[in-house]
Amino acid sequence: MSNSADKYALNRANDFYIVNSFYKDKELGEKLYTEKEFEYASTAEVSKLVQTYNEFHQTFSETNIKNLAIQDFYKSYYSFIDNLSDFFGKPVVNLTNYQLNLTLYTKIFKNILDQYSEDIPDRIKNDPDALLDFANSSESREKIKQELGKDSGASTIVGATKEDMDELGLSQPKQGKTLEDLAKEKGGSLSMKDLMNLSGV
Repeated sequence: MSNSADKYALNRANDFYIVNSFYKDKELGEKLYTEKEFEYASTAEVSKLVQTYNEFHQTFSETNIKNLAIQDFYKSYYSFIDNLSDFFGKPVVNLTNYQLNLTLYTKIFKNILDQYSEDIPDRIKNDPDALLDFANSSESREKIKQELGKDSGASTIVGATKEDMDELGLSQPKQGKTLEDLAKEKGGSLSMKDLMNLSGV
């Protein structure tokens, strides 16, 4: 009873991927195992194949593809991405999943860099996940800026760091002296009269 239909289907799917991923020749003309041969392969053989399969696919992980799409040397290809036949030299239907993923992230990062090039902080320009978060939160940033713009006295956000304020474009130079600065000038404290003078009373 422990072997459910879902588990059985997953195991059969994994077998299918392994059988169709290994070949005896570089031209991919003859498979390493037929389906029947694979069923009788030893556990050690299957484990080695699975390990090799996983190591290969890790090279083309989504994280690695995203990182490739924002590398400086790769950005020179951005202008060619709209024509996939020229970009890869083959029809779209013949592209691998990895090529399609690279195409997708190339277009995404190209659009982000084109649209927000002047607003993107230097510290996230080479971080694909941070760039995606930056683009996804652009509408929220605009709403915050609009809300703060309604109140001319609002110049900060509780809990926001200097970097957060820089990203929102809300950093402002200090104007005048703080009470702490004035207190230091008066020997460390301000009297009631000093506070009244500062208030214009």
